[in-house]
Amino acid sequence: LRATLATLLAHVGDGEGRPLLAEGAEAALTRLIEERTPIYDDTADVIIDVDGLDPNQIAVEVVKAVCE
Repeated sequence: LRATLATLLAHVGDGEGRPLLAEGAEAALTRLIEERTPIYDDTADVIIDVDGLDPNQIAVEVVKAVCE
């Protein structure tokens, strides 16, 4: 599943209680996106963009991808 920084920030808020985001949510997420996106892109069989989708819509997209 792939989401933009804005979507991730909306989900995690200020990052309180999330050790990986201790340096500040926006800075940490930016760093993690930069570090991890190339790895995820290289290893993923399917990438689903989830921006603007609710959990049910995401589930439908996952099921469609698995059934293809």
